[in-house]
Amino acid sequence: MQRAICIFLFLLLLSPLCHAETPASNNTENINSGQLTILPFTPGLKDKIIVIDPGHGGTDTGIIGPDGIKEKTIILAVALKVKVLLEQAGAKVIMTRIDDRDVFSPNASAVAEVGARVAVANINKADVFINISGNFFVNPNINGTATYYYQKSVYDRVVSSKYSGRRR
Repeated sequence: MQRAICIFLFLLLLSPLCHAETPASNNTENINSGQLTILPFTPGLKDKIIVIDPGHGGTDTGIIGPDGIKEKTIILAVALKVKVLLEQAGAKVIMTRIDDRDVFSPNASAVAEVGARVAVANINKADVFINISGNFFVNPNINGTATYYYQKSVYDRVVSSKYSGRRR
């Protein structure tokens, strides 16, 4: 639960920076020998489209704690609370799931399941796609958040560097 809350806090810090309107003409920056377009951003969450993907669900329970509680149950509860907060801030929030179900189909491969979740964001032209997962490590020294990003503009790298302890 603590890790999911950390991801939520990361989202709140990240979201004001994550909306591209139109490409700036002839405005690029060279990153790792690739040309990336610098896009203008609008502040705040009003009218941003955010897809929240509560990890696991349906036939995929995620980790099961010593008391029998399933990761999928905790993550869905956190995601639904994040949804309400983002909507109160003016964002349009779309969930990949709102109850205990598979997004693609029961017992689907991980590739098919993740693909169906990402498709929800792509179809809805999401400004931000957030997957909330708890993750579990036997080693108690491993903690914090993991941040993965798709670098389509220079801002994606900047935002990831700023709000994550390590980049993936």
